[in-house]
Amino acid sequence: MCRMLLALGNIPLSPLLSAITHMAQDQTTHHERNQINGLGSFKHSDGWGIAYQQDNHWIIQKSLAPLYEDQISIIPLQKITSPITLIHVRKTSGTNICPENTHPFYYKHPTLGEIIFCHNGSIKEPIPYDQTIYKPQGTTDSEKIFYAILTLAQTHPITQAISHTLNQFKNHAGSNIILITKETTYIAIAPHKDKLYYQMSLAHSQNNEILIVSSEKIPHTNSTENLPPLTWTTLPQNTFLTIDNNTKKYTTEQLFNTSG
Repeated sequence: MCRMLLALGNIPLSPLLSAITHMAQDQTTHHERNQINGLGSFKHSDGWGIAYQQDNHWIIQKSLAPLYEDQISIIPLQKITSPITLIHVRKTSGTNICPENTHPFYYKHPTLGEIIFCHNGSIKEPIPYDQTIYKPQGTTDSEKIFYAILTLAQTHPITQAISHTLNQFKNHAGSNIILITKETTYIAIAPHKDKLYYQMSLAHSQNNEILIVSSEKIPHTNSTENLPPLTWTTLPQNTFLTIDNNTKKYTTEQLFNTSG
């Protein structure tokens, strides 16, 4: 389980880190996981990771500390501006708190190039993937889902690989993924039972130079006020979002065909 934040555009990391810190502290949104005990009762305290681009190269940093207690790691990042950033804060569903289980995951694919991946959800079913090629470094279902997608991508377009992989799993409260390639970002929001916790939102600036997709809408605080005004839209479940990383233009469609 996690909170995820993707930002496209020439954006300083500081307001993004501030925003997802509020999410990690469970201070932003009422949802199924905090409805009994209220805000602050469902913190994402089991490590965090960030992937951002500098000079067309990915830099990935991970920490096992709660993001809201990790000023030593955060302070150097606050001075950085990046054209594309992905931040993930983790709440383990049973696997160890260790670097190998901390998102985002990275893989250099022979045809797709460098890929960044993160996931929100918990899959308890067996996850098939090509074990002769992909060797998990950790024990999470998320890493195995990543490799299941890459396995299908050997014989299918990446969009089909994502949808076919997620369509295998029925017994889960929710499952969302973000997969980034050099030119395109793919976001899949599977049908989910916990409609508030697993929903995601999209925001863009007036000039469309900035696009953000986040587990929660970014709150307006003193530390995020240097972001431009953003127009937010809630993305419905069963949505497949495809984003051009350069133009920030995107398309939405159904992840699964539910007709018939």
